[in-house]
Amino acid sequence: DLQSYGWRVPFILGSFLSVCGCGLQHAVEMDVVRQHSDFISDSSVPLTGSEQNSSEIPQPNKQNPIRQVFKYYKREMMTITFVAALWPVAEYTCFVWLPTFESKLKENPDPKAPFIITPICMFIQAAVMPVFGFLVDKTGPSRVIITSALLMAIFSPPLFIWLSSCNDYDCILPQSMFSILTAAFGSALPVTLCDAFPAEIRYTGIAFSYNAAQVVFGGTAPIIATELVVPGKPFLPGLYLSVVAIITVVATLVLPTVILFTRDSLLDVKGHIHRNSADSLEQEHLELRTI
Repeated sequence: DLQSYGWRVPFILGSFLSVCGCGLQHAVEMDVVRQHSDFISDSSVPLTGSEQNSSEIPQPNKQNPIRQVFKYYKREMMTITFVAALWPVAEYTCFVWLPTFESKLKENPDPKAPFIITPICMFIQAAVMPVFGFLVDKTGPSRVIITSALLMAIFSPPLFIWLSSCNDYDCILPQSMFSILTAAFGSALPVTLCDAFPAEIRYTGIAFSYNAAQVVFGGTAPIIATELVVPGKPFLPGLYLSVVAIITVVATLVLPTVILFTRDSLLDVKGHIHRNSADSLEQEHLELRTI
């Protein structure tokens, strides 16, 4: 009986991802990864002999990564939580809660239609992600995140109005538009998560911030969407998506400044390391905005 064991299938399939993770860990040379780290021990930052031996400069490589990330990277974790907020809200609302909305909350629905439409839309999402990944490589992840989030903010309310008024299988059109917008956002998000933290604490920083977004925003999205279902106002769940999308846009715009602030603070600990000039800081700020 599918109802008795079917819920286990996604977990079994998900367990194979651990095999992929182990393969990546052995296939990728960590020395190459660390070359892109913005850490204080980065070889691109010149240190004198006394500075290299100073115990007063933080040496995060030798510390517990959990202690390290909460000591030096609290701002990044908080900002990344808001950057990633749109992903769980959009996924849970459009692909988990929406079938319930269409099958239970609409008048005289075909109960099978949402469960046929949703897999098709998720296939569309997976199919277009490589296209947006190519676009991320060409333009940078921030531009793709901001553009997709702004489009989500603009079109979510009218798409929900469309969903509430269309027939069962006609819902595939507005839901496909949600699939494309979430695919654009999802293709750029992993790069942004990785760029926010140096290699030495990247897993730890992403784990705390991304899962915080999943719990706080994703976990509450279906409840909030259900509470916003009001007769005559079908746009309200979409309005909640719009609010979260705007939060994501603001956090994405702030992220480069947060990264620079933390790096500058680490580089200037106890006055050991100083910037060459204000121009170099401005140049780094411009470079980070292209991330």
